[in-house]
Amino acid sequence: MSASLNTPSRLKRLVPAPLRRAAKNTRSNWKLRRAVRRIAGLPPGHIPTVEMLNDLQTGWGNEGYAARTDFLQEVAKKAVTTVGPILECGSGLTTILFGLLAGRRGVKTYSLEHISEWRTRVNQTLQRFQLPKTLVYLCPLREYDGFDWYDPPLATLPKEFDLVICDGPPGETRGGRYGLLPVLGERLPPGAVILLDDTERAGEAEVLHRWAAQFNIKISQRQTLTGSFAVITRERTFASTDATRSRLKELDDSDSLPPLTSIVIPAYNVAPYIGETLDSVFAQTFTDYEVILVNDGSSDTDELERALEPYAGRLRYLTQENAGASVARNQGLRAARGEFIAFLDADDLWRPNYLEEQLKFLREHKCDLVCADAMIFGDSPDAGRTYMEWLMDAAPPAGEVTFLDLVRGERSLITSGIVARRKLILEVGLFDEALRNAQDFDLWLRLARHGARLAYHRRLLLRYRCRQNSLTGDATNSIAREFRVFDKIEQSYNLTAAERAEVSPVIRDRRAALQFELGKLLLAQGELERARAAFASASNLGRSWKMMAALWFSRLAPSLMQSLYLRRMQNASAR
Repeated sequence: MSASLNTPSRLKRLVPAPLRRAAKNTRSNWKLRRAVRRIAGLPPGHIPTVEMLNDLQTGWGNEGYAARTDFLQEVAKKAVTTVGPILECGSGLTTILFGLLAGRRGVKTYSLEHISEWRTRVNQTLQRFQLPKTLVYLCPLREYDGFDWYDPPLATLPKEFDLVICDGPPGETRGGRYGLLPVLGERLPPGAVILLDDTERAGEAEVLHRWAAQFNIKISQRQTLTGSFAVITRERTFASTDATRSRLKELDDSDSLPPLTSIVIPAYNVAPYIGETLDSVFAQTFTDYEVILVNDGSSDTDELERALEPYAGRLRYLTQENAGASVARNQGLRAARGEFIAFLDADDLWRPNYLEEQLKFLREHKCDLVCADAMIFGDSPDAGRTYMEWLMDAAPPAGEVTFLDLVRGERSLITSGIVARRKLILEVGLFDEALRNAQDFDLWLRLARHGARLAYHRRLLLRYRCRQNSLTGDATNSIAREFRVFDKIEQSYNLTAAERAEVSPVIRDRRAALQFELGKLLLAQGELERARAAFASASNLGRSWKMMAALWFSRLAPSLMQSLYLRRMQNASAR
């Protein structure tokens, strides 16, 4: 190596060690502050980038012991989606991440730490950045039968945890991390997830082997360039299908006092999701309700009923041949006994205060139907946004919803966020069973025209799972559904002359706008003839310069227009 290349190292050795340490600490603190600020500034539901996690890791320090970036990515994914309490075995960098991502959503993390000085450092960092809902307990290691593990404060810990991060105690502890399931396994219900780090090491591999032999778990190994970890899920204990079905139907003839609220859940091929959905229902702070689940002829009925078995005795289970969500919801409505109906799709999730806040709003605002806002998650470019940001961004924090608001598209109500008076739904004739889609939009319109007071508020009280396979395909179907409802309004609503004079121009404008959007979607998909037809319809209905320009450009330069719209859609998906 040349002398010139060695010069920085020589100069560095001239700087006193305390000064070098001070400079290093200053840089680490700056990186930590920057990482915390950037992660705290993410919209709810968004996962930090690798760069943010690397900055957090560098700023935290603890070289050789801090969690790896690949593991932190998995922790972050779980932190933005987990609904119930989180347990952390060992504290440190992941504790900070949970405070930033889970604590801000109101989800509590309970950390077990056996080193007093380390607990002090973690707590000081939590206090410094004011990270909420995160508790670090000092739990010395104690002897158990054949292993050592934390001595947790069982009386103060939650009865159930949805997620466990198992990154302690140290591997050299007798039995390593094995003690988690023998000591706290009963607090991990079916569906709970454990993240076990460092599974490339012999000690953790042995822990996995022992757990698999002794407990009902499913293990998924994740191998990366820097190490490995395991995602472990507590499995449900399944009864036979016939026995399960019998137990699920025990409540059908219940003669108890009617509840205030009936929760109606249509279920079609949702076995992988239904446990999480029901857990969110049974975690409600308001408890005067009944749950009615209607199996709409699911092809996964055996799996669904096995997934429902742990909830037997807590819900009413009805079945029907596959006929669509409108028929399933109507069967639930006819069986319901509550004054209010709360609709919930079988893959969406309520926050624990959902029913309490919705019923409070109905009471205080003297309305007949209320809709709350929902966080979008799952397979969608809009994941991390809220439903009302997506569809009614300019709307105020709360307000009434009129018939014309709905027709114009200025207000949009999400079914899983609706609580309404059952009597009025029965009076307007339930859901239209002839509509396989958009039956909820049609029902809100009929309720509004019937004189019911509809309202919304932008309280974020639920999570809406998006399982679409294609953004353009889903949007195209959504537009087609709205057209069918507009046809019904004009043909079947028996509008008076005055009502028709008011509604018809609104529907014409909406048809023009929807045809214009349909044209863009079809153009992006390469269906040029259908796109031109949609632009022509939009131009005939709306006669705006934008619609006329789209029609002419689709004729003169279709390839250019297609690439332009595709680029816009890709940019929107990336945001």
